[in-house]
Amino acid sequence: VLDSGVLADRDYEREGLEAVLRDTAGFARKAKTVHLGAYTVSGTTQLLGVFARAEGTDIARARLAEIWVNAIAAGGSGMTIIDRGASAYFSGTILH
Repeated sequence: VLDSGVLADRDYEREGLEAVLRDTAGFARKAKTVHLGAYTVSGTTQLLGVFARAEGTDIARARLAEIWVNAIAAGGSGMTIIDRGASAYFSGTILH
């Protein structure tokens, strides 16, 4: 990537990549402390509501559960998910 010229006019990104490559062990040590999280944005909540009205609440709830499962699959068991629709989901409905 450094030799490709992709970062030629991107000093911040190029310098960051160079620092990682200079100290890969240090980068790996720091990376172990990183935790992943997911937040459902209002657009997702709105689209699930539209989906619920068009296809039914059960289908929209299944899509929301699928989003959560995919986030956990990508982030591992320590994944944190913040979703404004969680209380509605666990009450048997969907936020819309």
